Amino acid sequence: MKWRRGMKVPFSTNLGRKTKAYIGLVVLLFSIFLLPVQSYAALEEIKNGTDISTLDIRKFNLNINNASVLSKSQSVDQFHLSNPHYEYLSGGAYPGEMENFTLKVDKSKKQDQVFENPLSLKFTNISNIHGKQVDAYLKFNKVTLHYLNTAQAESEMNSAQKSTVEFFSISELWESNAFEIGNVPYVDANHDYIMNKAFWIDADVTAEIRYADGTETDLKLVMKPTDIDAIDANNLKETFYVKNYKNDVNLRLMNNANVLRQEETSDHTSWIATQSTNGSNAENNISGLALRSNSNSMNFGYSSTETCSAVFGLYVEKIDPSPVLEVEPTEIPAKEGQDVTYKATFKVPVPGKDLLAAPSSIEMVQNFDDRLDYKELKVESGGVTLQEGRDYTIEKSGQTVTVKMTPEYIKSNSAAEIIITYKTATNKKVEEKGPEKINNTVTLHVDNLSAPSNQVSTALLYEKHHEFVSGTPGKELPQEVKDLLPATDKNLSNGSQVTPTQPSQTEVKTSEGTWSFKSYDKASETINGADAHFVGTWEFTPAPTYKATHEFVSGTSGKELPQEVKVLLPADQTDLKDGSQATPTQPSQTEVKTAEGTWSFKSYDKASETINGSDAHFVGTWEFTPAPTYKATHEFVSGTPGKELPQEVKTLLPADQTDLKDGSQATPTQPSQTEVKTAEGTWSFKSYDKTSETINGADAHFVGTWEFTPAPTVTHKATHEFVSGTPGKELPQEVKALLPADQTNLKDGSQATPTQPSQTEVKTSEGAWSFKSYDKTSETVNGSDVKFVGTWEFTASPVPTVTHKAVHEFVSGTPGKELPQEVKTLLPADQTDLKDGSQVTPTQPSQTEVKTAEGTWSFKSYDKTSETINGSDVKFVGTWEFTPVPTVTHKAVHEFVSGTPGKELPQEVKALLPADQTNLKDGSQATPTQPSQTEVKTVEGTWSFKSYDKTSETINGSDVKFIGAWEFTATPVPTVTHKAVHEFVSGTPGKELPQEVKALLPADQTDLKDGSQAIPTQPSQTEVKTAEGTWSFKSYDKTSETINGADVKFVGTWEFTASPVPTVTHKAVYEFVSGTPGKELPQEVKFLLPADQTDLKDGSQVTPTQPSQTEVKTAEGTWSFKSYDKTSETINGSDVKFVGTWEFTPVPTVTHKAVHEFVSGTPGKELPQEVKALLPADQTNLKDGSQATPTQPSQTEVKTTEGTWSFKSYDKTSETINGADVHFVGTWVFTPAPIKDSGNTSQPEEGSSQNQNLLPNTGSAVSGLLSIIGLAFASLAAFILRKKD
Repeated sequence: MKWRRGMKVPFSTNLGRKTKAYIGLVVLLFSIFLLPVQSYAALEEIKNGTDISTLDIRKFNLNINNASVLSKSQSVDQFHLSNPHYEYLSGGAYPGEMENFTLKVDKSKKQDQVFENPLSLKFTNISNIHGKQVDAYLKFNKVTLHYLNTAQAESEMNSAQKSTVEFFSISELWESNAFEIGNVPYVDANHDYIMNKAFWIDADVTAEIRYADGTETDLKLVMKPTDIDAIDANNLKETFYVKNYKNDVNLRLMNNANVLRQEETSDHTSWIATQSTNGSNAENNISGLALRSNSNSMNFGYSSTETCSAVFGLYVEKIDPSPVLEVEPTEIPAKEGQDVTYKATFKVPVPGKDLLAAPSSIEMVQNFDDRLDYKELKVESGGVTLQEGRDYTIEKSGQTVTVKMTPEYIKSNSAAEIIITYKTATNKKVEEKGPEKINNTVTLHVDNLSAPSNQVSTALLYEKHHEFVSGTPGKELPQEVKDLLPATDKNLSNGSQVTPTQPSQTEVKTSEGTWSFKSYDKASETINGADAHFVGTWEFTPAPTYKATHEFVSGTSGKELPQEVKVLLPADQTDLKDGSQATPTQPSQTEVKTAEGTWSFKSYDKASETINGSDAHFVGTWEFTPAPTYKATHEFVSGTPGKELPQEVKTLLPADQTDLKDGSQATPTQPSQTEVKTAEGTWSFKSYDKTSETINGADAHFVGTWEFTPAPTVTHKATHEFVSGTPGKELPQEVKALLPADQTNLKDGSQATPTQPSQTEVKTSEGAWSFKSYDKTSETVNGSDVKFVGTWEFTASPVPTVTHKAVHEFVSGTPGKELPQEVKTLLPADQTDLKDGSQVTPTQPSQTEVKTAEGTWSFKSYDKTSETINGSDVKFVGTWEFTPVPTVTHKAVHEFVSGTPGKELPQEVKALLPADQTNLKDGSQATPTQPSQTEVKTVEGTWSFKSYDKTSETINGSDVKFIGAWEFTATPVPTVTHKAVHEFVSGTPGKELPQEVKALLPADQTDLKDGSQAIPTQPSQTEVKTAEGTWSFKSYDKTSETINGADVKFVGTWEFTASPVPTVTHKAVYEFVSGTPGKELPQEVKFLLPADQTDLKDGSQVTPTQPSQTEVKTAEGTWSFKSYDKTSETINGSDVKFVGTWEFTPVPTVTHKAVHEFVSGTPGKELPQEVKALLPADQTNLKDGSQATPTQPSQTEVKTTEGTWSFKSYDKTSETINGADVHFVGTWVFTPAPIKDSGNTSQPEEGSSQNQNLLPNTGSAVSGLLSIIGLAFASLAAFILRKKD
């Protein structure tokens, strides 16, 4: 109890009259509830020597700053007090802040009053446990005000000023991080209406703690009700109780000195005051106790006296300090079989300090990386090695190793320090999984408590290897070159840049020639989860040799050698060494006949030559004997009987062809033109009597025939023309359209008459046209065309009287504003029947000012005041100008909130907030702007936009606001699975498996979980025939295998049976090579290699088979097939080989970025905008393997009105880019500004000397003088009361 009636003495000497009280409790009968299905640990009730006042368990942070009201009934009056007084304004004051809650009383009922579910609160971010924010919830299920029926109560109820009863407050009056339940009135000048001693209260409350992220709360709530000691003159006794005590409470701890009376009822267990206590020790051990819930909540209650209250905190037990983990070594080669040792030190919590009582279980759980295999462990305590079985047991499940201390050990050593040393070694996965460090933590579990250790890491080290290859096709590297291969470099860190070691010499001479080192395939490589490998190329230059060349020349002046002789030139003799004797190669034939004559080989210029540091050269001479020649003659004849050839045709006869040799083919020369026109007609060349003739010891003769076509007969035509017979009038189109067509095929001497028009009168809008006649009735055709001219005359229609009109038009004189309909409707009607020469003035609009919702239109004037009619209509243009009304507009703003408790929106979502909508007028409908994207993926999961709080809102004199909610879905943790792979091997010594067998290898079986049974996939066929024989599948090396933390492998064996030797044939085989230096062909290209062409016989021509596709895309880029090294080849006693070249085009380099985030390192304080504005821009274009370091903020200290924010550091100093963006989180810490106040601003704590002379706190030590005065007053009061009785 923190306050009771007897403590009023320091503030008032008015004792009041003692009245008889109705003593008794109204007991409410509750329904019998079913026991919950959930199974809890059995209740343990301990009463021993534990000093509850010295318990050092974790107390949650409960204060007015993190408290918020979730709901409250209309009966609750909530207000904030600064420096409140006790009971009356004349009473003592608490120098601090308080949030106060009272209940409004029905003053017409002087009886008990019940308030169901009056108040529900939340305390936000009361602590951080296991990296999770914890919140607390407090719900008042029911508060009953019991009427005291005393004179004091009667007076309070009759007072017009008094209207409420105190029941709950939050402050640091009696104790920090706690709340107070009771009926002690706290008042100030504005809130002096709270009743005193009119009702005692009974409050039924549920307290609950939860993780803010919504995950299951594994914490057990602890409460320490203390100072339950108040007993008033009405025999009302301060009481604390718990509902469903035996099921909901796990442990009750009391000191042996405890005097509380424990009573059981049907639905709750109570602890009732029996005597007054003073001081922390007595209030905890005599009138206090500690309770641990079976869960994260507790349904408790508190009953006051006529004036008292109790202060409550919320607690959990703790493990402090957390386990400490060490690793040795911190760097290892990324190879199988490397030893890694972990040493974990566990400080077990102390009962009576960190825990309420001795624990029943202590476990240390170690979960190893799957690249490690657990070997053994050792457990020590106090320098002694503990014994497995007696002191602890070991459980192993997959990669998890759990050490459990035995009950016997816990009983005698529960607070001892335990050291566990774990021995592990790397497995094959360390070479496969990638460059990530091997991280490890260990977790200590003590009963329901758990605490993870620090994380330790072992970095992986890699090697640098070299390889030498020959860059000269067909030449293998000699041992002298292989001996120069650089040694392997070891222990290289991931992410480090390495360059190849150059060979100690770059040129090696052998008897065959010289090997020269060209270069490595790359200048450097970044270690990225694998060893670096450099391939160096050597090229071979053979020793020099010489050759003997041949040349043929003509020995006949003026005659060049023909091609038939040149093709006989012998090939060069090669590989001739210095000092050797060279003799010329004789031509394969020594006489060559051509159409012109015969060539005969005479001799070389020398019979032999000795090689002496240069090539030898032999010159052979041929001589020519000519053959006799003939000619081809031409003749033209007429092919038309009775017609002789004219001279014009005869002059076209071609000249003779001369020097034609025997046996040659002669063709006739075509005439220079094949058609000749004369006055009589046309001569056409048809053909010669033969197309060619072979010279055979005589001249050839060709006869060409011409044929005659006479000229055709000449005819003429009669044409027509229409003309106007009326001066000044042209013919209209309607008349011209009647012109008759020409008369054709009229021969000389014939009579032509004109064609009459189809109609002789045409009416138009102006009058009528009449056809009169042609200029002549007929005409005789005489060597030319004839023409007839027809005349039309015009008769005009009578002319009507012509009138005109005046029209009006309105235009806007205000740029950018169109005339409204209200103005357009004022346009005057046209003025009609206006004659030439008359004067007209514009009609004025019926009104010259028009008001609209946007403003006022005013008529200015017409463009002219009048106009004279002169052969056409007139137009008056009137101008209106616009004056706008002052526009009042509003805007629609947007806000994004998180719809997932405990998750703040990331910057990526906040960046999507739409811009404000502006210039919105009253009465207009505003709808929220949708975000540009409704889903945002982060490293933790996905944010999805749900909706705004409303679909639209009408503008009504102020801005509107739309709140959009986003919800978070965490990325699921992938299940670790394994695979079953297959391999085929040859069971026949000396025989390798052919491609046809390898192609049958089954696909890997994937998604296999630990403990599942894998059986190998059988090949789709078990027998394969090749040109050499038959391969038969025998079996796999095992029929099945259980998955146990790694992939499994099945090896299948094939055996070969040779076929009988067939007729000798050959084959065409294929090879694919890379045409891109430093790039090897991928498997996807190799799979396209065509099958061999078989059964090819000598002499047959073979062309290569084209690949089934000529372009292959991989993750790195595109391979394109260029061509084979030859288009075909003839089989000549051996197989042939076609080499196809593929070239590689890389895809653009993928880059990543480094992003930054700022967070608050001060609980309960969010970062201000001034700090957020310092967030550095993202670093972009970062390549895999590069090292990224975070950008420091431009300033590291920001001062605000509340205090100073200081930048501490980022969560890491750097990170290597490895296939994804990196994220740096920088922490800012807040230091509040000093409070400028002349008074004492410190908060009184229970037991602090500061409170000793200020507050009537029964839980505080009071000064000797105040104690004596208090005892004196108490004795005096007791004496007076006894006298009054």
